Amino acid sequence: MADASPLPLRFTGQKSLVHRLVLSTLTGRPIRVSQIRSSSHTNPGLAPHEVSFLRLLEAITNGSAIEFSYTGTTLVYRPGLITGSVAGHGASGGVIKHEIPDTCRRGASYFLTPLCLLAPFSKAPVNVLLTGPGVIT
Repeated sequence: MADASPLPLRFTGQKSLVHRLVLSTLTGRPIRVSQIRSSSHTNPGLAPHEVSFLRLLEAITNGSAIEFSYTGTTLVYRPGLITGSVAGHGASGGVIKHEIPDTCRRGASYFLTPLCLLAPFSKAPVNVLLTGPGVIT
């Protein structure tokens, strides 16, 4: 029996990572991103804000699978359904509380812009509360 899941689209580098993840979620196509900051000797792999966004993306979807290498230089994302803030899928009382760590150097708009792109396609309303010391407004 053949595997029904499509082969992941392959990308290289961290540029436009959030847009690639959003488009992958909207189209349902898995992606594989390799060589994420692989030439950096001080901070190779995914940055803290990218890991935080992956956690948020996982919270508003159901059935998403996110795998990354030990060093964080390779990421495989298999999208799930955009469920929004449905109770039981990472939400409490219809609100997803997402804590942004203090190591994150991005503002709230880094997380809000992709949410605005995904929200119209959600099965339920998308209610996200961004908290934590890393919230820069």
